Amino acid sequence: MTGTFRVTGVSVTRDEDGYGSARLSGVLSGPEVPARALRVGRRYGPGERVPECGDEFPATIDREHPGRYGIIWPEQVSPGTKALWNEEYAERVAAAMRLGLEPSVVPEVTGIGIRELARVAVERRYGRDLLPDGNRQITAEEAQELYRTGVRATATITGIDFLEVPSRSMPDAESSLANVAVRVNYPDGVEYTTTARFGFRTAARRAQIGFVGARVPVRIHPQDRARLCLDSPALPTLPE
Repeated sequence: MTGTFRVTGVSVTRDEDGYGSARLSGVLSGPEVPARALRVGRRYGPGERVPECGDEFPATIDREHPGRYGIIWPEQVSPGTKALWNEEYAERVAAAMRLGLEPSVVPEVTGIGIRELARVAVERRYGRDLLPDGNRQITAEEAQELYRTGVRATATITGIDFLEVPSRSMPDAESSLANVAVRVNYPDGVEYTTTARFGFRTAARRAQIGFVGARVPVRIHPQDRARLCLDSPALPTLPE
């Protein structure tokens, strides 16, 4: 059963590092159980907001055993984690601007733990992270499927940002990887923009189509037209 916990009193003690303990007095109530007074303890880090008198928080109460309850507190985020979120957001905004995109297309970074942020940083280094606007790149396995089932279309590269990827993670020394912004001419006549990650196997291929203004064949995911890959089998033959 859903209820509420209303704060009626707060007592806080903090140590020299800014961490502290709060003793909260309040009233737990629900539509089918009598209200009861409670005192609960919470730990708070530097900069985290401590509840004030009059604040209300949702709670769950066991109807048959009202002594069993849970108070749903706002998510606690340390200043250090918020700083890392801001750094990750800045990385994505910079990547979007290099493609000529507006910063407004970049989703906010929230709810990611420090370990997850570290994993994202590693994935970015190897070109496996999300695209700046949050779009998910087509994997090599998905591309093989899209060569058979994807929608054929033509796209114009409107922005390109080559990634600094360790050579040992690429197929060979000439290979390169880039984030691209593209304007797509869909077969039904609709024109739209999206992002993708293109791989160029050789320096010659990069010179042929790896620039703003290049028109390239693409295969579009049949269930999500925002996701597409370079249609490698349909690329023109490179000169000898």
